[in-house]
Amino acid sequence: MTLLDLAYAVQVLFMVGFPIVLVLFLRWRWGLRWKLFWVGCLTFIVSQIVHIPMLIVEKLGLELLLTQLGIPVATAASVFWVVALDAVLLGLMAAICEEPARWLGYWLLLRKDRRWRESLMFGAGHGGIESILLGLLVVVNLVTIAWLANTNLASLGITGMTEVQVRQQIEGIVAAPLYVPFLGASERLWAICIHLSATVLVWRAITTRRWRYFLAAIGWHWLVDSGVVLVLAVTNSNLFVTEAVVWVCGLLSLGFVWWSRRWARVETPPDAAILPEALEPSAA
Repeated sequence: MTLLDLAYAVQVLFMVGFPIVLVLFLRWRWGLRWKLFWVGCLTFIVSQIVHIPMLIVEKLGLELLLTQLGIPVATAASVFWVVALDAVLLGLMAAICEEPARWLGYWLLLRKDRRWRESLMFGAGHGGIESILLGLLVVVNLVTIAWLANTNLASLGITGMTEVQVRQQIEGIVAAPLYVPFLGASERLWAICIHLSATVLVWRAITTRRWRYFLAAIGWHWLVDSGVVLVLAVTNSNLFVTEAVVWVCGLLSLGFVWWSRRWARVETPPDAAILPEALEPSAA
């Protein structure tokens, strides 16, 4: 096993293990129900059932627009307005899929879980299952790359430009700098912090019946995702700059979650029924 193999192993262990450790800590600290975690997992998975088809439609729609404007798809990455539009759409789609899913999870399945600490367990489930699934995807990709690297691609019907592209992808993973897996692991840490902050905002919207907190969750999610995609594009996939943006967003999110503890001082009674029509703008 090479050092790079070991680094990838550490990445996978962290992506899968950190959410589990976080959930166990929250359960030990406050005795929170497992249902909160599982509902959080469910809301993420349901959101992706809607999100993934939207991504396909967005890609096809953008390619159609480029064709109509006479811009080659291969050179679109060098056109700033195309990159910016793609970043804005990708961030918006993630936000309008995941935040309503969180809200529905609260409204439909967690009507009696109205405490601030319970929102953390819910958020850990939502962000944690994403990290775990991505960690498993890393394993699948590594196994696939290892198999393709020792396989005659022509025997699989992979020839021409496709073969060149596959070989480049294999080389990119096999020859990746040692720091790449660790950056991938740290990204999940801060992504979970961002999920926690968005979940707290949705919890606040539910418990106070004020839309602005829900809109803030959508806006924050949109800003973070669009910003990361845009920075990645304009810096020519500079991982250090992009991950620095993720770190800043993650630290801001963590700081907000810590600050939001003051909201726990006055919480909605556990048996309060929150109906969607009851949500309306009001003064703070």
